[in-house]
Amino acid sequence: MKKMYFVLFLALSACLGSRIPQDLIKLQGQTVNQVLSEIGKPTISRQEGAHQIWSYYQNDCSVLIFFDENKTVQHIERRGNCRF
Repeated sequence: MKKMYFVLFLALSACLGSRIPQDLIKLQGQTVNQVLSEIGKPTISRQEGAHQIWSYYQNDCSVLIFFDENKTVQHIERRGNCRF
């Protein structure tokens, strides 16, 4: 079954203070609670069926974390000019 995600991006000019790690690969496979512990609450979160999408924004950088139906990180995307 093909899954499609529709993601809304917001233009944020202020730094939101998210603790976005430079090495995002370490979040792969982690649970919702582990991600919360590691980088805190998302700027925006959405539910799409059994899946969740969390968005973090910092200056002109955005990070999207996609959770599967088991609430573990399935996919991570970084967009923009991320400098950590």
